[in-house]
Amino acid sequence: MWDQAVGPHPLPMYQVAFAPAQFAELVPYLMLAREGLTILVHPETSDDVADHSSHALWLGAVLPLDLEFLRKFARGEAAIPAHPSG
Repeated sequence: MWDQAVGPHPLPMYQVAFAPAQFAELVPYLMLAREGLTILVHPETSDDVADHSSHALWLGAVLPLDLEFLRKFARGEAAIPAHPSG
């Protein structure tokens, strides 16, 4: 959980990774149980810009993302900070 904006995300967020085999069960659950939260679901293809834009699935409002941060990250010009909890 991040209580501040991090990386390309403009708002605090909570990240959960899951295997592709869990998609069919987990995503419908999230659709029904999100209680107004916005959820970004995306693959991890090693192309972070595409994963967060053209490959993205939004549940709820589509939030603006800082795709330029991801481009800089791919070039080694930006870094995601260490999580505050260590």
